[in-house]
Amino acid sequence: MERWSLAAEFLAFILIITTVVFYHDRKQVKSARKRLFESSLLMTAVSIGLNIAGVYGIENYRQVPHWINAWVNCGYFLVSVWACSMIAAYLFDLLLEHVYVKTCRTRAVVGLSLVNGIYTLLTLSNAWTGLMFWFDAEGAYHRGPLNRLGYGVMLIELLMVMMCYLRNRESVGQKVRKVIYTLPPVVLLLALFQIAYPEILLNGTILTFALLIIFVNFQHSQVEKDSLTGVGNRKDFYEELFLRLKGKQRFQIAMVSLLDFAAVNQKFGYRRGDEFLYHIARWLDEFQKDGRAFRFSNVTFALICPYVDAENSRSLLEAMESRFGQPWSLGETVCKIPACFGAMICEESELEATQVVELLSFMVESAKTKEDGKVLFDREAERMFWKKKHLEQVLQEAAEKRNFEVWYQPIFNCALQRFDSAEALIRLRDPEGKLVSPAEFIPLAEENGLIDEIGWFVWKEACRFVGGHSELSLHTVSVNMSAQQFLNPELRSRMEAVLEENGLSADRIKLEITERVILSDEKYMKQLMRDFSANGFRFCVDDFGIGYSNFSGVMHLPFECIKLDQSLIEKIPSDAQDRLVVRSMIELFHSMGMRVVAEGVETKVQKELIEQMGADYIQGYYFAKPMPEAEVLAFLSKT
Repeated sequence: MERWSLAAEFLAFILIITTVVFYHDRKQVKSARKRLFESSLLMTAVSIGLNIAGVYGIENYRQVPHWINAWVNCGYFLVSVWACSMIAAYLFDLLLEHVYVKTCRTRAVVGLSLVNGIYTLLTLSNAWTGLMFWFDAEGAYHRGPLNRLGYGVMLIELLMVMMCYLRNRESVGQKVRKVIYTLPPVVLLLALFQIAYPEILLNGTILTFALLIIFVNFQHSQVEKDSLTGVGNRKDFYEELFLRLKGKQRFQIAMVSLLDFAAVNQKFGYRRGDEFLYHIARWLDEFQKDGRAFRFSNVTFALICPYVDAENSRSLLEAMESRFGQPWSLGETVCKIPACFGAMICEESELEATQVVELLSFMVESAKTKEDGKVLFDREAERMFWKKKHLEQVLQEAAEKRNFEVWYQPIFNCALQRFDSAEALIRLRDPEGKLVSPAEFIPLAEENGLIDEIGWFVWKEACRFVGGHSELSLHTVSVNMSAQQFLNPELRSRMEAVLEENGLSADRIKLEITERVILSDEKYMKQLMRDFSANGFRFCVDDFGIGYSNFSGVMHLPFECIKLDQSLIEKIPSDAQDRLVVRSMIELFHSMGMRVVAEGVETKVQKELIEQMGADYIQGYYFAKPMPEAEVLAFLSKT
């Protein structure tokens, strides 16, 4: 009687059980693919178990009833092929992950069903036909003419997988390509080895080998997944985007960015905040049947799903808006989490994946400033995006070549009735020589990390200007400072070195900061300002009266003067209440030992009213606009 070696099968069984232990996670949300992989593991384990039991029964046929051997071996023949088919189905799912057209998927399902159906019928009929195996009168095992038909099924399924790959290779990721190039040939070689040496049983080993490769590359818990939410991470999103674009797929992307999520963390704690993020991510991932959710950034999520038509796309976005307009519940904790939205449709787009990612980031940031909190990708959004890209290039080139300009706006001293100070203002020209609005390039410089370099350029130019023109009546020039500049631990020493180089004392260049800068790190800024003040530097609050303005913050910091924002000044000629507010603010700041600068004064009426209220300085177009250095020199020499 023929005898078989089960050593490889026992090892395979141990490996499969170990994989099941590491893979199993009750908290993990199981997708269809995860369930398919889990079924493949279990089916393979059953297949190996039946193989071991079948060999034991065949070798001990005198002690084991004939009918038990017959059914165990029949079960083994079926389950081993079914396990192989499940692995093939998993590979089809990987290959077609980034393909929305259902044709190949339908063919794969039909092909696998047809092959398995025929094989199952032949195996079940074996009791009467003996095509797979048969037992003689004494109960000894014999191979039938179709004993190796299972290898034929495996070969057919491998060919189907390769055909599917060849048809859709443009949409197949690099990691899947490597598996397709290595797994089928290796499995085929092992199958041929099994045929050549039938006494060494390797069927379970072949299946286990395939599943281990899949597990390491695609089912490990850390593979391309966001560790907090379990949905795809940014890298996974980029690959999905790249493959769908390369494969000319028709799809849409919906973006959701949570607003003021820091308030949720502060109110409920970071652990509860993380639970809300997980809950939201899971909802998005299950929102569309064929959609996938990704954590695009900290509190921004992306959903990629098929594009059907404009109506469907609009309905999808409206449904998302509606859901985020309602509270989210976690047990007894209920919280409303507002969000802004962006949507983009890709139909054979010529854009590259990196450009799409940049576009999406741009849309999300734009949506945050919109009243309805929504931006749809259209011609205008694309125009604004490319305008920003162009401005980034202009800004980068200006930083490298020092092509910025520093202009100066004179400030009128009401007591002396003359100009004795000015504000240094950065200016930028595009390649055509046109001025770019600071409101456009300053936020971009902050975003791209160039604001520190720009601030340093202004500081040097302002010091050179004041030090080089002692004939002017200017006592001080003020320079705007950003939060990023104050993070430099060598800032003060570098500033002092430039002052010394130009023969200036620290009080000749005044530092203007906004309350937003202070609030970026209030404790640090308070200490830093006290240190700077102790070394002769003088501070001024810029844009007081908008956004963050509060008196308590100003009272406990070493400010020499306060600049009232233009929004407080523009209505004083027509609004008595505004006049009362401004007058009260000036009196309050005077009582605190601070001087007051009125910004944005543009008319004679505003000028006269603000003087009557007691403002110390006036800055605005009524007296002078910002001017290049040569023009401001000429202007000041005449006044």
